[in-house]
Parts: sequence; C-alpha cells; structure tokens
Amino acid sequence: MASTTLRSKTEGELSLIPMPQEVVRGKGRFVLSEEVSIIAADKNGPEDRFCAAQLQEELYDSLQLRPRIASTGGKRAIRLGRLGRDKGVDAALAKAGIVPPAKLGEEGYILRVAPEEILIAANTGAGVFYGVQTLRQLVRSNRKGNSIPCLTITDWPALPYRGWMDDISRGPIPTMDFLKRVVRKLAEYKLNYFTLYTEHVFKLKAHPDIAPADGITAEEIAELSAFAKQYHVELVGNFQSFGHMEKILGIPFYAAMGENGHILSPAAEETYRFLESVYAEVAPAYESELFNINCDETFGLGEGKSKKMVEEMGLDGLYAYHINRVDRLLKRHGKRIMMWGDVAAHHPGIIARLPKDMIILSWGYHAAESFDDAILPFKESGFEFMVAPGVSCWGEMWPNMTNAAVNISNYIRDGAKLGAMGVMNTTWDDDGENLFNHNWHGLLWGAECSWKPAAALAGEEAARDREARLEAFNRAFDRLFYGQPGVSGVLLRFDALRQLPVREAVRNGSMWRDILGFCAENTSAEAARNNQALLEGAESLQWELAGLRTSVPKNGGTLDYAIFAAKRVAYTARKNLARIALYKVFQSPLPKLAAQPRKEIAELLRALHTLKKEYVTLWNRETRPWWLDRNLAKYDREGERLLELENQDFMFADEIVVE
Repeated sequence: MASTTLRSKTEGELSLIPMPQEVVRGKGRFVLSEEVSIIAADKNGPEDRFCAAQLQEELYDSLQLRPRIASTGGKRAIRLGRLGRDKGVDAALAKAGIVPPAKLGEEGYILRVAPEEILIAANTGAGVFYGVQTLRQLVRSNRKGNSIPCLTITDWPALPYRGWMDDISRGPIPTMDFLKRVVRKLAEYKLNYFTLYTEHVFKLKAHPDIAPADGITAEEIAELSAFAKQYHVELVGNFQSFGHMEKILGIPFYAAMGENGHILSPAAEETYRFLESVYAEVAPAYESELFNINCDETFGLGEGKSKKMVEEMGLDGLYAYHINRVDRLLKRHGKRIMMWGDVAAHHPGIIARLPKDMIILSWGYHAAESFDDAILPFKESGFEFMVAPGVSCWGEMWPNMTNAAVNISNYIRDGAKLGAMGVMNTTWDDDGENLFNHNWHGLLWGAECSWKPAAALAGEEAARDREARLEAFNRAFDRLFYGQPGVSGVLLRFDALRQLPVREAVRNGSMWRDILGFCAENTSAEAARNNQALLEGAESLQWELAGLRTSVPKNGGTLDYAIFAAKRVAYTARKNLARIALYKVFQSPLPKLAAQPRKEIAELLRALHTLKKEYVTLWNRETRPWWLDRNLAKYDREGERLLELENQDFMFADEIVVE
C-alpha cells in the first residue's frame, strides 16, 4: 500500500513527500556534524554545485551546521555524483551491492545513507536534484537528533509531468518574488512544471490597451523561466484562445472578433489576425515547447457570426476548425498545443478532427470515486493527455481540503492507470478574492500523488487506501512544511465548519450576502443555534491557529492566511446572528431599531474594518496591487450597508430583501 510515512518499531517514522518508490531500512545512523563535507565533482558542472549549495543551506537552517563544499573529500562526506561518469560513485554502489535499475531514467536517483557516508547517484542533474530534496527532508524531519537513519532509497517518478496551474487572470497576479518562492518551494516536493493561466494580463506591445498596468511581461516570463530551470521546473506557455475572452472583448475596439461577449468567433478573420499578433509576442517568451491554448467553455458558439459555418460544417467541425487554425499559428513558433478537453468530451465528433500531436487536459473538480468516464474518451482516441484536478480553493474562504484530497488522489490514480503523461493541479481564482498561501496542502498532496499515484483499487478498498495514505501524508506535511505535528488536523477543522447546516458557511459569497435578505432558512430559531455553533467553532479555530502561529518553526506566515479565513467565517456567523435579531425587530409592531441589534451592527462594523486592513496586508505579501481595489470595494459596500443601518432610527418593510 502506498504511504508517505514508513513505520519502524526501533526508529519511529520516516516522513517524506512524495514517498519514494523503494525504501530499504539499514542499521545505524549517519551523524551530522561539522566534520561532514559535501562532495560535488567539478566535472558534473554547476547543476550539482547548485544542489550542494541547497543541501548546505538546509543543514544550516535545520541544524546550524556549516559543511564545506568540495570536489573531493574524506570518509565523513555526502557525495553527489552521476552514474557512469563518477568512478567513485560507481565503485561505492558496487561495493554496497547496488545495481542501478534502468527505470531510474532522467529523474530517478539512488540515495544511500551509511554510518560513514551518504551517497546520491543519478543519471542526470535532475536526478541528483531530487535525491538532494529527499535528503533535505530526512535532515529536516530528524533535526532533533542531528542524525538520520541508515537506508537505501531507489526512486523515480511514475509520471513525467507533475505540475500546477496558477490562475493570474481572475484577480491576483503574484509578484515576481512570490512566484519564485513558490517555484522554489514546490520543486522541493519534486513538481517539475507550472503554467500561469492567462486571459488578458500579458502586457502586449501590439495591444497595449488590454493588460492592466501590473500585468506580466515577456521579460518577466523569461526571467521566471530561467529561475525555474535551476530547480528543474519548466514554465509552460499559456494564453486563452477561444472562450473566457470577455475582458478583451469588452474593450470596444476588439468587439468585432467576438461571437458573443465572451468567446472569439471563428467567422471573424479579425480573430486570427489578433491571435497571430498575440502569439508573436507571447510564444517566444516561453522556452517550453508546450503551450496551453485553453479553449474551454465556449458557450454560445455557432449562435452569432459563425451560425452559417455551423450550418455548413456542424458544431464539431466549427470547433475543430478553430483549434486547427490556432495550432498552425503556434507551430510557426515551434509549440505543441495543450487544450482543456471539456468541449471535446461533450462532442466526441470533434476528437478525430483535432491535431494529432496535441495534448488534451481532462479536468474535473468533484470528489468522484472514479474518473474513468472523464478520461477514457481521450485514452481511446489515441491522444496524449494529462489529468487536471484542483485544490478546491475557488470561491472559498479556505480550500475544501476533504473534497480536494479525494479529487486529486482519484483523478491522478485513474489517469496513471489509463496512461496519462502527467498532472496539472489547478488553483483557480474565480471571484478574485483567493490568496495563494491558502493552497499549500492541496499542492503538496498533488505532488505526493503525482510522483507515486495510488494503487488502481476500487470501492471501499480504494477509500481505505486513500485515507491511510492521507493520514500518513498529513503527518509528513506537518513535520516537513511546518516542523511541528498537528497542523493539518487543525486546518481540516474548516471542513467540519463547512458541514454545519449554515448556507455556504465557508464560502466567500456568504460574507457578502445582504444582512436584510430575510428568509425562513436564515431567521429561524434553528438558524440561530446553527450560526452560534459556527461562531464558536470559528473562534475556537482562530485561537488554536494563532497558538500554532507562535510555535511552528517553518512557514508560520502561511498560517496568517488560515487565521484570517477563520476570522471571516466568524464574521459571517455574527452577521447571520445579527440578521436574525433584525428580523425580530421587523416583526415587532413598532420596528424601531433596538439597542441590542444596533450594538451588534456596530461590532460588525469594527470587525469588518479590521478584516479589510488585514486583507490588504496579506494581499501585499504575495500579490501585485492590481485588482485589490475591486476586492476592497466589497468591504466598503458592506460597511456602507452596516453604517446605514446603525445610523437610522426606523427600518421599513420595503427595505427588506426577500430571497
């Protein structure tokens, strides 16, 4: 059974993310001390020296040791080397009776910890890098004893592409510094590519009126690509090329190429002139051969300018016509296109007409026990494909971790079983309020499942396997990401709040629902009890998270985002209780605003202002200024509504919003 933590009666837990393919425990421990040196042969070039520097940094951060880096060294050494190139590495493996398997490939490695020496051997720089990441985790999770257990790990990824997608078009555009920190952090867990979902935020010289002032530039993409390459992470190109074009089509000078207000029209030649000019700037900015054209959710296609084309070639033919034209435009730049598969899945006639070398992204975000039905149409068509689950963050004050755990594990499991080439774990920002620091648990779970997918089980057996693996992963996540046990269990309490019978208790929309929106569901005595339970649960969670924030040795700043989410849930519960109190006032013969509801509204105003100020601080830690004003306007509208209620003496029935 796949697991992130191996148990040993004598040596406790071994916590790693992702869990290696093969681990053989040995006897004894390697003691880390000032005598230890890191050996990276000069002939292996800057890649291995970069890895050595990472390991040196880890030893200092975890143990305050400063090992030297050298090209040769003595017995008490950590040796990094290449199979077939370093005679010392080959000899050490032969002496230990280890025969490197062919399945190590380009990214696999052997990590051997013996009492006097640690050896990391691989075919390539990527393999050495991943071996070093595993060793860093061993150091981090064993820092109290200044030693790590002897063992031999033989490891390789089950899937060649293991990545994530960050939506930068629905609101938050991360700063370059934050994007680099994300790359560095996720590379530690062996993810190897990412893409930035882009609709209109790429700053184009040919179309300078489209992107916001804080949009991303070709120069930034080149800089980010070069940075990521050091960590063996590939930045994949991305530009929406069919649907979700409302922000561009909303500019009057581009409206002529619209089929409707949100999709491009294949009947408008302006569409292809525009895309050609866009790709001329965007495609060369990305070094990667891959390029995601997206082309999902093309609602209304064939109902506008292209209606005659649909009559002549059918809807399937029209969609395929557009994809093939886009493909030809991008092939001029040496790109291989990727595309979301939802339209093709619902119109199987499209599949045979698509470019044969394209990659299809099979996506879905629910907690299904099987995703075979979503994957098989692409498997049977002969196309290469990836699966795209998600961290369930969009529209949520805090991600739905329970839904994400099932969705990510099962989608990747079924994708691997059916021959997927990789994974794109998604972090969408549908309402523009999300903050990236919410997403670490789901992204690392995606890394775990991508490197070593769950076994191809079904039914209760699959559920038991997933839950056992998730429990082990959570322990490892706590030890590696936060350096302290118990954090993931506290974060999962958001899902317990979500289970309370309060409408959308942990969703962003619930915070902004009109306080005078009375209905039977939100004004009853039962609603009062449920919201009181929600309030008490959110406040308890807030204070427990605050306690962890002061004690965790690593990544404590990410807990500020969880604390903020708990405060938002508590605010929503208080607002719901105030609504009930106001409703009672309305039911009285003289609906004068009573003292208690007025006091509750004043408290809501103070809490709302505090939340607004905290949101600005959290936003600025990771995100560019653009779009923040749109989100702050929600706080201001809410404040104006509350202030209006606090300052008036009477409320009349025509002010009530009936849902």
